[in-house]
Amino acid sequence: MAALTARADRLKDARTIEAFAKEYQAAIDESLKTIEANTELNVGNSTTIVIREPKPDRDADGG
Repeated sequence: MAALTARADRLKDARTIEAFAKEYQAAIDESLKTIEANTELNVGNSTTIVIREPKPDRDADGG
């Protein structure tokens, strides 16, 4: 929880759009590392996504 609070503080303190984007992407990347196989994510009221095989690292082009 402390890590999330610290990340949120850095997002609030970002002075440029580039700094904000970098912190935001880092938060997403860290969150994705916690997803395990067969994790269900609810999106909205009617959509559930099941992560069958998480990939720990993205390739160089971000895909």
